[in-house]
Amino acid sequence: MSYLHLATGCSVLPLPDGGGLLLAAPDERFAELRGAEAALADVLRGSVEVPATGDTADSVAGVLDWGAGVLGDRPRTQQRGRIELAPLLSGVRRLAGAAWDADLVVGEVLDDAALLARDEKPDAGVWVPVHRELGAVAVGPVLGPAPVERPLTWADVRFRRLAASPARSQLLALWRSWSEYGDRDDIRPGLMELTGAVAALEGWLAAGGDLLRHQALVPLDGGPISAHPVLAVPRGLMGAVR
Repeated sequence: MSYLHLATGCSVLPLPDGGGLLLAAPDERFAELRGAEAALADVLRGSVEVPATGDTADSVAGVLDWGAGVLGDRPRTQQRGRIELAPLLSGVRRLAGAAWDADLVVGEVLDDAALLARDEKPDAGVWVPVHRELGAVAVGPVLGPAPVERPLTWADVRFRRLAASPARSQLLALWRSWSEYGDRDDIRPGLMELTGAVAALEGWLAAGGDLLRHQALVPLDGGPISAHPVLAVPRGLMGAVR
């Protein structure tokens, strides 16, 4: 008996046309898996044995070739408890938030709609978004009237992310699913895996990591932090990337 164990940080959501599922891997790769949605979802979650033949078996073979999962001889145990971000937030507040008197806006998963809505609040002040997305915790940048020449908004962050993505429509579909449903089909990390992320971010900030103009993505598997620059975007260009 074989069960699929997706890599930590993978997310599964229905395709808009209802003909299968969209699999998002931690490095923002996307794969459309066609087949009977309900049966395919159970296999991807690791709760039902991988069939020997058929569309679902072919989809699993593709996932394995893609490096987004492995086979195990037992069903996958889902990590469904809330991820405890308190140690991470403590480090951010001490090393970043206090420096600019910023509020930490925390989401268990990226909620694009809520962050865009906060952009519109006249009393939002200075704030730092912190949330989990796929296989990482995203921190920053500092948004609102921060002490920089051209303050940033969440709209600037999402513009950069979408403009840089080779799979823009799939990334938007993932964000919309998270905003509407949360991370119901994410493969969540265990608490022990978060310990390394806390230490990595604290070390990056203490060594001069800049959240005024960067969004830091802290991998939950202990990999190196990616610091993505974010620049203020002329509002006339915002409509070019949705």
